[in-house]
This record gives sequence, structure tokens and C-alpha cells, in this order.
Amino acid sequence: MRALFLIFLSSVLMFSKVLDDNKISCDEIKAYKDEIFSNLDIDFLNTQIDFNCENSLLNLDFLNKLFDISKEIRGDRLNCKGVMYNAKQKEFKFLLLKAGVAPEIYAKTLNDESGKIADDNRAYFRFWAYNSIGNFELFNNFWKEYNANMSNLVSFYKKRGIDEGSAIFYATKVMNDFLNFSVGDFSYTIMEKVPDITDFEKRISNPNFDLYALQETLFKDKYSQSELSNALNIALLHEKSIDFLEELIKMGAKINEGSESSLFFALRNINNIKFLLKNGADINYKNTFGKTPIFYTVGFNDLNTTKFLVQNGADINATYISKNEKFAINSNIGMVTLPFYQNLCDLEHTSRTLFMHAAQHSNVEMLKFLMQSGADINAVDDLGYNALDYAKLGKKSENIKFLENLK
Repeated sequence: MRALFLIFLSSVLMFSKVLDDNKISCDEIKAYKDEIFSNLDIDFLNTQIDFNCENSLLNLDFLNKLFDISKEIRGDRLNCKGVMYNAKQKEFKFLLLKAGVAPEIYAKTLNDESGKIADDNRAYFRFWAYNSIGNFELFNNFWKEYNANMSNLVSFYKKRGIDEGSAIFYATKVMNDFLNFSVGDFSYTIMEKVPDITDFEKRISNPNFDLYALQETLFKDKYSQSELSNALNIALLHEKSIDFLEELIKMGAKINEGSESSLFFALRNINNIKFLLKNGADINYKNTFGKTPIFYTVGFNDLNTTKFLVQNGADINATYISKNEKFAINSNIGMVTLPFYQNLCDLEHTSRTLFMHAAQHSNVEMLKFLMQSGADINAVDDLGYNALDYAKLGKKSENIKFLENLK
């Protein structure tokens, strides 16, 4: 008995030294897997962890794109979150390490309400998606990767000798943790009710919900102007027919309202853009950050739609809000109030021009077109960055070469 106690004591003392150097290696994880993954309270801010141990999910190339999309949705910036920016990412990487190396421990340490949390996050994610075309595309890309890689993750577990039922359970929980990482820290968690789109908006988003179904719904029920306007934007995202859009406008939907007007939501469909412009859409409507619709088409690298917008009066030298405008909004000076899901802290580069935006997100052909159309190529933003700096931020080698040759 005394010998067993001494062995146990020795093991405890050895484990207590694991974090003495603020490092956790793969060898230590292998030797103390249960202790590290079950009980250890890790200071993610100051602890160096080897996340790429054998069987870590971070070694699976097919999950890389999903991780990148999740980080983009999350939208954290070091200047906003400070030291917690790195701590949160390390915490999620540790979870992926645990789910790969020790899935049985991962399952035991799941929150008892993990299912409800995932359902709440799905609802909020859907609400967030329908507030911007950029959000909507990230939302669709996330679910595309989520669904495409679920079977890959199940196969990963099965190849390790895990039965199919358990493999499906582990894979589902891991994919839901990607969802939780993407949206779980948004401020809806302080609200009494999780935001979601309405039943009417869900019907609008259904591909089988056509003009006749819409007319029947509008005949039976009454909807406010706000509800109709939101429905119009959702219909535009789903590229509904012109007749469908006309019906919503006839019933009271407004085109030039909201954080982003209806034109923003139509930018993937040139016919719907033309329809909205004929009905009075403001081609230079600014969102909270100062972006006009043309910023999105440039970011999409959609030259044809960008040309069309310019031909119809889009401001080629539009800019994001200035640092003074950002300060005024943050200080609640004036009439601008931010939706709870927006955060101006994420906007570091105020006074960014359309040409800078193209340098970071588009290609040389787009840059040439903007130059020919009169874009200011020498402007700098409020931090002193020019178009070349933006091309470097975007790691656009061809744009860098092109802009360097302009000097």
C-alpha cells in the first residue's frame, strides 16, 4: 500500500512540474493526457502549447478553410481585444487538440447544454447573416465547409478504430464548436431572447416560396413596413424574381433605409440592381462604416458590375468614415446608433478609399479601371497607409508590382 502511495505521490509531483516552464509539449500531453485535458486550468494567455501533436485536428488540412472562415466571421482584431485576442484563439486550438488526441475526454468535458448552445448560435448566425451581403456570403461559405467536411471528420475518427456512432457524435460536436467559436461571443448572450429571423422571413428565404405564395401570405396577414423591408432584402439575397420584389415594394417595403440599403443586398444580380435603380435606389448610399455598394463589388472582384455602377453614378473616390466620424459615433454624438452586432473598433483604417480597397482585395485589371475612371491613386488613410500598403496587407503580389511601377 505504501509503495502504491509513493508511486501516486511521485506522479503528482512530476505532473505539478508540467507548467513550471509555462509550456505544454506533446510528450507531456502523451504522459499526462487525462490530467491535462480533464482537470488542468490553463492560462492560455501565458502558456506555450504544442498544438500539432499526433492526431490533433489542427493537422487535418480539410479543416483549414473552415477555421479561416470561422476567424473571419468572429472578426476579432488585436487592437480591439488586446491580449484576449490570442488567448481566445489558443483556447479554441486547445479544444481541437483535445478533440483529436483524446475524444473520449473531450466528450466528457462538453458543456451539459452544448446542444442548446449550438441551437442558439444557429439562430443568431442566421439573424446575423441576413443583415449584410458580406455576412450572408460568409454564412453560406461556413455551412458549405461544415457540411462538406462532416463526413471527412467522421472518417478520421473511424480510421482510428472508433465505432461509427461515436465517430459521428465526436464529429458533430467538433463542427458545432466551430460554430460556437465563430459566433458564440457576440453580445446577444446578454439578451433575454436569442435574435433570429421571423417566420415570415424564413418563408421568404425558402427557394420554393414563389410570388403566388407571397401574395397569399400578404393577403392573410399584415406586416409592418420594417418587416416588409427586411423581407425585400432577404428576397434580394436569394435573387428572387422581379415580380416578387415588386410585390413587396407595392405593399410598403422601403429601398433606401437601414444600416445597408436594398441595393447592397442585390449586388450579386445585375438585373435586380437595374430594377432597384429604376425604382430610386441611392447608388452612393453609405453604411455605418461609410462603405457604398461599389466597395462590395470591388471586394468581390466583380469588374462588370463595378463598371455598371460607375456608369450609373457611383462615386469612384468614396471613402470609409474618418477617424473623427468614428469618434463621434462611438461617443453617441449625433443621430447614428449602431446595431448591437456591429463594432466600430474593428474599423482600424478610417478614410480608406475605394482604390485602396481594390489594392487589398481585387486585381490589377480592377485597379487599372478605377484609375481610368478618375480614382485618386495617391490618397492616404488616417493611419498614413496608401494603396501600395493595402496591397501588401492583402498579400497581392501582382498588385504590389503594378503599384510599385507607378512611382
